[in-house]
Amino acid sequence: MNVGDLLEFTLDERKLILEFVKSESLTLDEIDSIENTDMYDLDCLEIEIGNQEYYIILDDTILDDKLLDYMKDEGSEYPYFYTQAIEAKTVDPVYTCFTDWIEQIIQYDGWESVVGTYDGSSCELSGNAVYFRRN
Repeated sequence: MNVGDLLEFTLDERKLILEFVKSESLTLDEIDSIENTDMYDLDCLEIEIGNQEYYIILDDTILDDKLLDYMKDEGSEYPYFYTQAIEAKTVDPVYTCFTDWIEQIIQYDGWESVVGTYDGSSCELSGNAVYFRRN
């Protein structure tokens, strides 16, 4: 990727990309691709470097709410995980309903564990943006 390739992104996105590059001690030449995408209905940038994927979430102010919505959805794997936790007797459904269990996951493990970050961490960028390594 070169500087000219950045012109397809908004000024704010370009600033975040350059901030990410600096934070990770990279050069633009090391980036294989960048594309706009969404994750859990949040706008983000997907950056590929070799076989590594990074995601910049452009505004994390509603991230917890979006993740809760995703986790509570019947189409997600979390209702199954809750059932498995009940069967394994690690959750008592009398005292911990599904919604409380979901909120505990985010509270104790952080949203990073839900989105599958590489090492369970994230880094903040300017404004309300954050980034993490996915694989």
